[in-house]
Amino acid sequence: MGMNADSQSTTNARAGGRWFSLFARAAWVAVATLIVGLFIAGIPVEFAQLQLGCPTPACASSGGLTPVELRLLENIGLSLDFFAAYGVALEVVFAVVYAAAAALIFWRKSADRLALFVALALLTFGTATHPNTLNALALAYPVWRLPVAASILWARPPSAYSCISSPMGGSCPAGRAGWR
Repeated sequence: MGMNADSQSTTNARAGGRWFSLFARAAWVAVATLIVGLFIAGIPVEFAQLQLGCPTPACASSGGLTPVELRLLENIGLSLDFFAAYGVALEVVFAVVYAAAAALIFWRKSADRLALFVALALLTFGTATHPNTLNALALAYPVWRLPVAASILWARPPSAYSCISSPMGGSCPAGRAGWR
């Protein structure tokens, strides 16, 4: 027995057809591999950056310790190596939790366009927004600046998703003619 017209149209609406579904899954895997690869490549770079400390307050936003904070850390008996390892470990745990949720959604619901979108949003948020790993990689290796910037843009929901999803681009920031 064949499928009736209603169930076939529902299946096509969910994934946009067989070829679109295959393309969307392959694209998701490619983007996920790139983002996870960038994150893994950035771990040793960020670890080295955190071990250096931060000589001025201007670079404190990157997670480094100012000289005053470094003295306070030493006063409580912790080394700069411990601080760097702890900071990187927290970011890895954060990224792994989001990546695991994204992988689970992809594995269970990869035929659904919204599920693919949510899985990619979770993956990019967990690896590109909170952790400083990708920024450290882009600063150390400028060749990765564009993929890192694209990952961070995708991971920032308020501006990026509303511009992408709005058919008229009405919620895009003013002056961003390329987004409209």
